[in-house]
Amino acid sequence: MRSKGVSPLVATTILIIIAVSLSYVIFNWQSFSIGSFSSSFETATKEKLQCQRASLAVFSASYNCNTFCDEGTAHTISLTLHNPGNIILNPRSIYLKNSTGGLFELSASGELGLGQTLIFQNVSTASCEGISQKIDEIVVTTDCPEVVGILPGSSISWVSCP
Repeated sequence: MRSKGVSPLVATTILIIIAVSLSYVIFNWQSFSIGSFSSSFETATKEKLQCQRASLAVFSASYNCNTFCDEGTAHTISLTLHNPGNIILNPRSIYLKNSTGGLFELSASGELGLGQTLIFQNVSTASCEGISQKIDEIVVTTDCPEVVGILPGSSISWVSCP
């Protein structure tokens, strides 16, 4: 009795087609994965290299309470920022750390050119109760993650604050 089945030639051909198809799919998937990884790696590397030449200095700060710390009263913080580095910086955030563990974040925007000194101001109508006379340090972050400017709280000039 003769068994019925696929001839060895047809079976071998089907296996070769499956192997070639899988190889093609895996190669394309791997190329896409490696390509996107290398692209993001290249961008991060360029940013890190550029940021190595960056620097930020905070020369002075003043905080004007406008006599009251009540919510709704305009309170102005003024910072003198200087970029002694070799690339343009964009300030992102200003953090005010107080002596009781509070952290106040103010948004920052603008561009600080090479060798440029900028007087940056932020006006807030939030209460300055946790800020007035209680700041331990001011930290200014930039678009370069490792480049920050820090000013100790003892250097802040308080204007019309209770």
